[in-house]
Amino acid sequence: MSMTKRSILSTKAVSLVFRSQENDLSFDNQNNAAYVMVFGKDKIEFHRFNNGKRTQFYGVVADCPTIFGATKETDAFKFGQKNRIKLTTRNTDDGVHIKFEVNGEIVFDFIDSYEGAIKSPGYLGTVSPGAKVNITAD
Repeated sequence: MSMTKRSILSTKAVSLVFRSQENDLSFDNQNNAAYVMVFGKDKIEFHRFNNGKRTQFYGVVADCPTIFGATKETDAFKFGQKNRIKLTTRNTDDGVHIKFEVNGEIVFDFIDSYEGAIKSPGYLGTVSPGAKVNITAD
């Protein structure tokens, strides 16, 4: 019996899209580039898309190499509850430093030094089929 590894991106999960270069195109469009975090129950994937091509930082997608490892297992993000999220992206001489915290837990902290790193500022948004997402700032 063979099993195909699927991204939780293909399920009804909540995704955070940032540094999206185009506000009117989906993150995986051939004419866009964006970082995408996908929240599933007790796990988070992290992708980058450049002109429709996926770079997989964390997660498992068939036929797509993973740079840092499998889907990040964490229960920090609570579905249906208010979550405090802190996302920091900073360009450095080595690439784009990305640090992501959920409810005080550092989930990701690395430098995207790979070809295609998105060094330009961009748009922030969500993709959430079947789920309501509210973003507030304080």
